[in-house]
Amino acid sequence: MIIDGRILKRNLDNHVGDAPLMIGYGPGLVAGDDVDFVVETDRGHNLGRIITSGTAAPDTGVPGDIAGITRARVLRAPADGVLHARRCIGDLVQPGDVIATVADQPVTTTIAGSSAAWCTPNRRWCAARKSATWTRAAIQAACDMLSDKARTISGAALEIILTYLNRRSAT
Repeated sequence: MIIDGRILKRNLDNHVGDAPLMIGYGPGLVAGDDVDFVVETDRGHNLGRIITSGTAAPDTGVPGDIAGITRARVLRAPADGVLHARRCIGDLVQPGDVIATVADQPVTTTIAGSSAAWCTPNRRWCAARKSATWTRAAIQAACDMLSDKARTISGAALEIILTYLNRRSAT
């Protein structure tokens, strides 16, 4: 059983049959071709919908709206180079704070809040590649909890797995 939770924008390496059960998150994967099931990751009424044939909603290129903020929540590498984190998940920041460097160039936040996720530090990053996401919530404890999105899409995967196991045990 494989769950590809990378939320790919295109299929890189998934094929039905790679495991007895293949689940993929988000756009870029086709249920029935690349994976057995796709889980919708686009925020809104369809978040967590289990797709048995076809794809999730196409990638809009715009991060989900949280507290009225979209693009400013996503920080991108300013150049090619190694990402060095200067802040930790949950740290509170103000606009203009340097939260990382890539190739000795600063990655700064434009909103006050706290880090929600880091992409792997101390790895090579390409210019403009997503390196971190931030949230306006100045609640450090929120960084230790599942978000509504994470809880919903993981719940969909659990539903798929339990249905699969139930059907397998019935045969």
